[in-house]
Amino acid sequence: MIALGWHVDYWDYIGWADSFAHPDFTERQKAYAQALDERMIFTPQFIVNGVESSFGGQSAEVASLIQKYAQLVPGAELSIRRMGASYEITLQNVYYSSPYDVYLVGVSPLETVDIHSGQNAGRRVNYANIVTEWHNLGLWDGLRPTTFETGVLGGRYIVLL
Repeated sequence: MIALGWHVDYWDYIGWADSFAHPDFTERQKAYAQALDERMIFTPQFIVNGVESSFGGQSAEVASLIQKYAQLVPGAELSIRRMGASYEITLQNVYYSSPYDVYLVGVSPLETVDIHSGQNAGRRVNYANIVTEWHNLGLWDGLRPTTFETGVLGGRYIVLL
C-alpha cells in the first residue's frame, strides 16, 4: 500500500495556486464523496483502498484503516514487461470478481515548494508521492488475463485498479 497525493484545485482562490493541483483530481475526490455517500469534501482527506475515508488530522483513524486493508490479499497479480520504449502491463488471477478500471499514475516521489502567497506564505513544504499524471488504460473484466500497452514512459508510475 502506498499513499498518493492527489492535489486538488479548490483552494486556489485563497491566494496561492498549488502547482501540482489539477481539476480532474478535484472531480475524482467529488466522485469518491458521492460513492461513499458523503456530503462534503475536505483537505486533507484520506481514501483508503477506495472504500473508506478519513478527514483531517485523524492519524490514529488513518493508521487503523491502513492496517485493516494491508491485511487483505492483493486484488490481482500484475506483471510488467518492457517492450522497447513502451511497456506491457498484464493483469491476471483476480481475487475479487468485478470489472476494474485500470489506471496508470505518474508519481513524483518528493518535491519541495517555497510558498510565496496565501495563508502559508513564507513556508517551505515537502510533498511526497505527488500524482503528476493520470491515464485510464481501459476496463478489465477480471475474468481472464489481460494486457495493456503503454506509450513511452519516463519517471515513476503506479498501476491502480
